Amino acid sequence: MRTKYIRKKIKRDKRSQNRLLCDPDFLYSVRCTKHITQLLRQHQIERRKREDESKKREHSRG
Repeated sequence: MRTKYIRKKIKRDKRSQNRLLCDPDFLYSVRCTKHITQLLRQHQIERRKREDESKKREHSRG
């Protein structure tokens, strides 16, 4: 009885996972968050470069 119940539960869990993977809204949100994190990282890198350049300029002046 118990093993049967557990097996059923596992099957159900797998099915729900598959539904999540097939759900376009879910996939879209995942893709969006990935894209946004990429953009943020790029932005941070560019800002850091700019800050480094401005620091160097101030050093050369002073």
